[in-house]
Amino acid sequence: MRAAAHMKRECLLCILSLCLCWFPARAASPESTILRIQAHIQEGNLDAAEQAIAAALKNTPNDGGIYNLRGIVHADRNELKAAEADFNRAIQLAPDMAWAYQGRGTTMMHLGKMLQAIDDFNRALELDSTIPWAYFNRGLANVFIGKEDEAQKDFAESLRLRPELKGEMDRRIDLARHLRRIGNLK
Repeated sequence: MRAAAHMKRECLLCILSLCLCWFPARAASPESTILRIQAHIQEGNLDAAEQAIAAALKNTPNDGGIYNLRGIVHADRNELKAAEADFNRAIQLAPDMAWAYQGRGTTMMHLGKMLQAIDDFNRALELDSTIPWAYFNRGLANVFIGKEDEAQKDFAESLRLRPELKGEMDRRIDLARHLRRIGNLK
């Protein structure tokens, strides 16, 4: 009985090794590469994301989605000028990528360029009206420039799309209003 089980196992290993020889591993699809990079970013593993991005750009140097993800990594590291450059490249390569405008808008907001940020959020929402963070961040930018009525509409829409983020969004809104009151941001 043991001999039969051992032979079965050996046969399976032989078949597997033959398959690996006859059917070499394929390169990862662009979609799987993007999903892997997004997972690294969501896990906070920015070094792994950056390594995967570098490898992806060697294979597909004109992929706007990869530049968008690299912009997110730079933004997460507070490397705002590098983030802006990558979002610009993503938009140049894929002008209909709503998330690239959302990312550049957020970067512009962090650079204190509220009107440019609002323009980018507007474009993101023209392309995809279901991005809650584009509404939310446009609302924050409007708070910073004193347009509370516009901000309230954007906050309401962002919460309609993602009600589970209410607590986090409320904290950010309170902080933006506080900063506006003390004059740190204009």
